[in-house]
Amino acid sequence: MHKQAPSKALRLAWIKRRARGFCLMFGCDLRTAVAEATYDWFRFNGKQLQRETLILQRGGKL
Repeated sequence: MHKQAPSKALRLAWIKRRARGFCLMFGCDLRTAVAEATYDWFRFNGKQLQRETLILQRGGKL
C-alpha cells in the first residue's frame, strides 16, 4: 500500500494542475475541468473511461 501513495499523490497533483489550466483556457467550471483532466490522465496511461459517465458522476455539465 505504501508504494501506491506517491503514485496517487502524483496523479492527483497532475489532475489538479491540468484542471486549473482547463479553467483558465476554456472558462469552464472546476468540476468539469477535473473530470476532463481525470479522463486525460487515464487516456495518457492507456486506459479507457467513458467521458460522459465521469463528468456526470462529478456533477458537471455535458
